[in-house]
Amino acid sequence: MTPSYTVDASCVLNPHATGVGHYTRNLVVALDQLCAQLPQPPRIVLAYRAGQWRNRRLLPRGEHLRPQIWHKTLLPRAPRYAAVLCPEFRMPGWPGVARVGVIHDIHPVLGLNSEDRERLQRSVAALRHYVAQADYLIFVSRYTRDEFLAHFDFPAERGAVIHHGVGPEFRPHAAAEIAAVRERHGLRRPYFLWTGMPRPSKNLGGLLRGFAAASLPADHELVICGDHSDEQRAALQRDIAGLGLEQRVRLLGYVPDGDIPPLFAGARAYLFPSLHEGFGMPILEAMASGTPVLTSSTTACPEAAGGHAVLVDPASVEQIARGIEAVVQVDAGRIEAARAYAATQTWAETARQTLQVMQVAAALAKA
Repeated sequence: MTPSYTVDASCVLNPHATGVGHYTRNLVVALDQLCAQLPQPPRIVLAYRAGQWRNRRLLPRGEHLRPQIWHKTLLPRAPRYAAVLCPEFRMPGWPGVARVGVIHDIHPVLGLNSEDRERLQRSVAALRHYVAQADYLIFVSRYTRDEFLAHFDFPAERGAVIHHGVGPEFRPHAAAEIAAVRERHGLRRPYFLWTGMPRPSKNLGGLLRGFAAASLPADHELVICGDHSDEQRAALQRDIAGLGLEQRVRLLGYVPDGDIPPLFAGARAYLFPSLHEGFGMPILEAMASGTPVLTSSTTACPEAAGGHAVLVDPASVEQIARGIEAVVQVDAGRIEAARAYAATQTWAETARQTLQVMQVAAALAKA
């Protein structure tokens, strides 16, 4: 009988998907491509919660992918799943199905990114419940695995480190492609790039202070992309004004997914001095685009960069400033070496290892 594995794809149905949503989408597309190469391919079911059915058009399509709605804890009648992969801190209560979790970070346990104590306590409780339900765990970096095991009593042998991949859309782009995206967003000057949500762990405030302190040509600007709330945007504007950077920093807001790769490829450098990362997917995406990277010497950032980025202490404004000055001096040889490294970090390999973990978890559940 053909085995069936399911992935909780609920996070893919967010029109403005977060990092976990992008991870899940890329993974299931790669799983579909992997199945096409196997003599006896399994069935991959993309499960999603009933409340999200209106956005089901956002699910990836593929020969070996099947959508399946679920309501609360009910197990669909058929097929019987061998294992379920849950990329978020939530698992369906399906009896007899091996549960595989993905640990992207343990920010709630570390008290990061929220000053609401009750919210943090709820998040910690949800994470601990998620871990208690898991038969097997995937860690997105060695750093995250080691940090997790320092805080949780979980058998290390029931975990595997599987890095993120980088998609083929992140590549050097032709001058015309870059010019078109620059024109769409009104970018007239050379620019550095930062993308994401302005959470405290991302250290955007530290980056702004380092950018203000760096000795750079006057025509260079910092471009910030992200689906920020009105409150977040207002706070950023206050920080920018306080540093006198109104003419040197651009807030683009939400940028469509299709514009992100050419924006990466057109940047002088990608700046990512994060205080804490479970992996750091944009590091790979920038390197694959032929764009030099500045990132942190701490947490998982050096692991993601694989020795191909300018590393700085994210707590030091002086180091960030000097790092920005250094990253624009990175030569073509180093850029090409970074591209070659990024080319080895594929979603195909992430999918292969992930399917292997689901198979192992299913076998352990049967034993």
